[in-house]
Amino acid sequence: RYEPSARLERLVVAQTQDAPGVARVFVMPIELDFHGAHGQSRRVIVNDRKRMQEFRIALGFEPLWVDFDPRDIIEKSLVLEQPLTALVSKAGGDPQMMSRLSAVRQLGSVRGRGRDTAVAALSARLQHDAFYGVRVYAARSLGEIHTARAKAALLRALAETDSRVRVAVVEALATFARDPEV
Repeated sequence: RYEPSARLERLVVAQTQDAPGVARVFVMPIELDFHGAHGQSRRVIVNDRKRMQEFRIALGFEPLWVDFDPRDIIEKSLVLEQPLTALVSKAGGDPQMMSRLSAVRQLGSVRGRGRDTAVAALSARLQHDAFYGVRVYAARSLGEIHTARAKAALLRALAETDSRVRVAVVEALATFARDPEV
């Protein structure tokens, strides 16, 4: 969480691995990318040495979203809850493909009032992302949201030229199997 008065981002990292033969704590550097609403960005490397560790990072701007390990170097299961506005911004503006992919996957689980916003962001990624994998997951996420607007976005995407994306679109449309428009 960002503390505006101190201009600090507070981030807690917890290592939760618990398997036979696996170290309880890995000592490792972690890259963090902070992105602001006005195009600001800053990469920081922190050294994680504890099972649970808090980092306080001085920033000259309030981050809109944070990328944890943006180049996907660390093998991990990551739980990094970010608000809808952060996910939408990350999906559309992050320079790292793995971060956009992560945001698109998370947008598929949006329910309630934020669904229309998520559908608009996913539709944009399905149409315009440079990497086919992000477009594939945008289609899958639209299928998970399963609204009329999601269906319309998927139907529009049937003309996609990349066959891998088209397959994902058809699979997502299969979730609307009983819908006569499909």
